[in-house]
Order: sequence, then structure tokens, then C-alpha cells
Amino acid sequence: MAAKTLGEAMATDLAVKAVIWGPSIAGAVLLGPVGLLVGAAVFVALVASGGDNSPQQSSGDQGTK
Repeated sequence: MAAKTLGEAMATDLAVKAVIWGPSIAGAVLLGPVGLLVGAAVFVALVASGGDNSPQQSSGDQGTK
């Protein structure tokens, strides 16, 4: 597999940061302090839902440890 270029890595990093911080910033701009709290709650929900990104072992690999 080809390695990522610096530009691709930066684009991916910026996209992840936009998804994480976007709701908090938008909520703060649109609704003030209450929006900041709502945006932070959305951030926590996003992190909690994507917290298990580890690759799953296939059933054939379980006994190799």
C-alpha cells in the first residue's frame, strides 16, 4: 500500500478536527454559552460512539496468542 503524502495526512487531520470541534464552535457562535454546552455534549457523543475503532480479530486468529 502506498504511504500517504503530507497533504493527505494534513487533510485527514483537519477533517477530524472539524468534526470534533465544529459543533462546539458553531453552538457557541449561534447560541452563546448554552450553545457551547450543547456543542460540547455533541462532541462527547461523537467521541463515545467512535471510541471502539480497534480492528476486530477473525475467529481463526483467536488462538494464536
